[in-house]
Amino acid sequence: MVSISGISVIYGIIILVTTILTVACLRMGTKLNLRWLTVKGRLNRQSFIFAYLASSVLIVFNTMAILEAANADNLILFLTMLVAMAMFIAINMSVSMRRVQDLGYPGWYYVVAYVIIILGAQWFTAISYLQYIISAYLIFFRGTIGTNVYGEDTVK
Repeated sequence: MVSISGISVIYGIIILVTTILTVACLRMGTKLNLRWLTVKGRLNRQSFIFAYLASSVLIVFNTMAILEAANADNLILFLTMLVAMAMFIAINMSVSMRRVQDLGYPGWYYVVAYVIIILGAQWFTAISYLQYIISAYLIFFRGTIGTNVYGEDTVK
């Protein structure tokens, strides 16, 4: 028999509500103009901070839900959370790649840095701090002024 603990239900509700809010924001055409799963174009700091923090928080909650589901031997919840995790990581990667492109660099630089961080953190703890440095750079530095190779300036 499948049992779901109270904390797993709370995580599920949080993820469901945030997904509904995300879809609602996208359908209403918010001022942030978020195109969450595309890697084409540029993304300004304001939109990046919102999307990056939202997806990062959801990744943390989802990780806790995955661990809870694994401990409770709940395969259905575990697989659902893995699919949600893949979606949140894809959102995180796409907005980060577009932000890197706003700074004038190819978006794939972020993917390479991300892979190095994930693989390198296994052996060297100091490499894991590289993610904080990259995130700070993406948050605090202004993108290329005017048009660059990746599109029009997103700040108007």
